[in-house]
Amino acid sequence: MNFLSRDLENGFARWFMMYADYATILEPQRLKERISELIESYHMHLQKSPD
Repeated sequence: MNFLSRDLENGFARWFMMYADYATILEPQRLKERISELIESYHMHLQKSPD
């Protein structure tokens, strides 16, 4: 399946994460990298203990 999107870095990357268990990003490489960045950021956020 192909998608056309104007905002790969934020909009599509965040939308994709809802379906990440069922889909694979083949290209572009920058989108794969952005999704990895978001996952790392979320992971760090979840690891923080509440103040």
